[in-house]
Amino acid sequence: MTARKAVAALLVPLVLAGCATSNAVLGRPVEVRQAGANPKDPVRGELIAVGPDKMWVAGPGNVRAIPRGAVQEVRVQRHGLTRGKALRWVALGILVSTIVLSAACSSVEDADGCGTIAVPVGLTWGLIGVPSAMSLGNSSHLQVQPAQWDSLNGYARFPQGLPEGVDPGALVPLKTPAAER
Repeated sequence: MTARKAVAALLVPLVLAGCATSNAVLGRPVEVRQAGANPKDPVRGELIAVGPDKMWVAGPGNVRAIPRGAVQEVRVQRHGLTRGKALRWVALGILVSTIVLSAACSSVEDADGCGTIAVPVGLTWGLIGVPSAMSLGNSSHLQVQPAQWDSLNGYARFPQGLPEGVDPGALVPLKTPAAER
């Protein structure tokens, strides 16, 4: 098997695995802190829709309508790539790159000092990857105040608002999201 075929045999399944996702459109996981409620007990669940006077959040077993006036703060989980996960990917990139480069250099005759290229490649991974991972960790959640109410629409299952004639109580969460801290 040629090197080109080997690379293709490894990459094709990885690319195709990314295509095997659900067709379900979900709202983002949220934590809603309500004025006057215990701050340690926010409403958690999937953001279903945001209307002019209330929002609907699907938690385990029910959909709750929360009036706009009762909302103190909403925390939206924008993506699941946390700082820790991103740092693990950086470490894996450094490890795999150095191993592969060292193996490639050892297979070449008269390649004096070829293995030293692994050090600058590993440093490059670290210099680019670590700050990127830190930035990703800061962007995974968005805190929205009541004055920014309209900015929540894009994170809802129904970004245009609850469709007319839809009973929010009949909606069930397609998954049970838990907003990560």
